[in-house]
Amino acid sequence: MITTHHQPGVIGLFADSVGAGLATLVKVLADSPGNVVLFARKEIGRRLMDHEAIYPFLEKLESIELRDYPDSAEFQFDTLYVTWAHSLCFTAEDRAVLKRILPHAKRKVLLYDGNFGTYRDMLKQQLRNLISEFDLLRQMDAICYMTVYPKRDLFSVVKRRFPLSVGPNIDLLYDSGKLLEFYAEWNPNAPRQFAISCSGNKATSVWRTELVDHLEQGLRKSPGLTLVEDESRTGPGKVIVWSVNGRRLNLAAYVDILSQSDFVLCIPGTSWTHRPFESLVRGAIPIIDENNLRIHDVPWVDGENCLIVRQPAKKESWAVAIQRALALRQPEIFKMRERVRALREEWLLPAAFSARLRSKLGFSPAMVQPQPALVSQPIL
Repeated sequence: MITTHHQPGVIGLFADSVGAGLATLVKVLADSPGNVVLFARKEIGRRLMDHEAIYPFLEKLESIELRDYPDSAEFQFDTLYVTWAHSLCFTAEDRAVLKRILPHAKRKVLLYDGNFGTYRDMLKQQLRNLISEFDLLRQMDAICYMTVYPKRDLFSVVKRRFPLSVGPNIDLLYDSGKLLEFYAEWNPNAPRQFAISCSGNKATSVWRTELVDHLEQGLRKSPGLTLVEDESRTGPGKVIVWSVNGRRLNLAAYVDILSQSDFVLCIPGTSWTHRPFESLVRGAIPIIDENNLRIHDVPWVDGENCLIVRQPAKKESWAVAIQRALALRQPEIFKMRERVRALREEWLLPAAFSARLRSKLGFSPAMVQPQPALVSQPIL
């Protein structure tokens, strides 16, 4: 029999590791101290860069409680979120704790990381999960997809599904000064320094490395283009920032490049990327693949607020999208940026983004507090 402290309104997160999606949920849901309790360990049984980088942010957050797994038996949860990354990676002891507390939560939601490689790989893994973890899965009221969000999978037959609304990078989300700078206003009709920018680590997957190398070779052969590594360099013709050779841009330089780019090439890392959201906020038009459209919960319209890469598994599809961007004239770009600005106001500013995500998660959007002074920032 579980003894509880009978704390109504408590939201619990039972996590095998801490990633960007989980940190976004915590930020949106933790509207008052004691509202959210996160059960996770600082040291986990495997090396995960996301966990090691993001855990310290949540450790310093005063609006949540950070506890160890056995402490979860002390609480009565209105909603309990459980992470599920590839397979359930808790120890046998931790899983025993989870199985004890799960039936007592009023609402249970699986936070599902569906990054399994191919669609067929995902179906195979889900079938194994349904066989081996059926008792746990059947108790879930819904599944929140933290990365890829397929149109159909085995879970769609038995559970309500919805994608996480991907917000900005965690370094922005948890630093109020950087967040205000990130959301500062900009002029949609001001010319920008760079035609396209592309940044990040190309070695996150073999496919990404091959794609980046293929595109770079094609761009370097194209007349009238200059490729530079950062915002401090320039050259003749249309300038493209191409910073995908292993050197990560610092956050200030990254935001500045977004603010000075007409288009941003949003190549996924292992399965997804924050970059489309961040590009829209800074007024840069995303070049985004059709597989990632569903993750970002944005009303995408090709040629209006983005350029969509169809059949993104083909390298040439990305090359075609880049040529579309380079062929657009300045008045057409200004018109697209006006639409991006309207989208930013309605969907992406912190209060609107948080309210929509809270509503999707089943909580009142009215509890969201808007970020201060966003509208008073200067127009760049």
